[in-house]
Amino acid sequence: GGSSVSISGNLGDASILLPQVTGPIRLEANADEDRNRVWTWQTEAAMDGTLLVATGSAVDIYGTPVIAASGKLQADDLSDFAALARRPIAGQLEPDFVGELSTDLSRISAAMTGTAVDLKTGVAEADNLFGGSVAFDIDAAMAGDVISLQGSTLDGPRLRLNADGILTPEAGRFALDGRIADASLLLPGAPAEALDFSAKSHRQGEGWRFQSNASGAGLSMTAQGLAIDPLGEEAAVDGSLRATAADLSILSNLAGRPIAGQLALEATGQVLADLTGFDLSASVDGKGLKTGQAAVDRLLAGDLSARIVADRDGEAVNLSTFDLTTALLTAQASGNLAADGSEMKVDARVADISPFAT
Repeated sequence: GGSSVSISGNLGDASILLPQVTGPIRLEANADEDRNRVWTWQTEAAMDGTLLVATGSAVDIYGTPVIAASGKLQADDLSDFAALARRPIAGQLEPDFVGELSTDLSRISAAMTGTAVDLKTGVAEADNLFGGSVAFDIDAAMAGDVISLQGSTLDGPRLRLNADGILTPEAGRFALDGRIADASLLLPGAPAEALDFSAKSHRQGEGWRFQSNASGAGLSMTAQGLAIDPLGEEAAVDGSLRATAADLSILSNLAGRPIAGQLALEATGQVLADLTGFDLSASVDGKGLKTGQAAVDRLLAGDLSARIVADRDGEAVNLSTFDLTTALLTAQASGNLAADGSEMKVDARVADISPFAT
């Protein structure tokens, strides 16, 4: 035979830990050890509005214990746990779960399926997306140097998300796609239209090949390229970006400025993460651009076209091409900037200075 342990009773008033909850914490638990020193256990813990039921096992408890568990949690109001989480969380949560943990953290796995209703995280943008009943299915694991996220989903009336990936010391891949049903939930002022997005990446040598896309609500973006040694001292990105916005005003909150107008951007090249080196070319076309600076906005009024080609190697910045044309301003520049001397040629013409006359 083996040992047995049982606990039954009330553990005191829940308000000691959770100020918003009154009444006792009730606990029923028992564990039994068999002749092979494997423990099996069952537990049920409850308080007003919350119930946890779980069963599991524990092996090698005198060495490196491995604990397995499965069960169900029912939390009628997550705001009961706001003080403990130190965040204004709220909503209902009902997951079924299965998991395993090695106490040396060499092996961890967790799978959860269930629903969350009107979930609040304390982050306004996320809270807008988690409204209503959201079904979730999450399967994550770590075994040694292998980390995986398999077929994980969120599916609600405002947000749909799918994610899948695996990372090993030699290889890796990741894919994500989803839809925001109403872009104005994330970007105030945006049309009440869907915003679709996707991203995928796979390891290539010491780098990661990537591609990402987003479209909807007057926005589009495509980025692709290679992230070179992303965790190293010389991390860099070599790739291209294409983006358009029918109305920049919907990005004002993100920019922290009252921006507006239409914009199309294309850029290609390579840039080091610390910006000590780059080789870039870009083109920008816009209409009715506004930056929140009156003098600048007058210069940018109407149609805008800009082209730039520049590179940097250490302290020296070389501007091969800079061309800017608006209804009022035409400007060209080229040259180089360096700590030990600079040489820059600039030509500019303002077609009408009357908008700037005081």
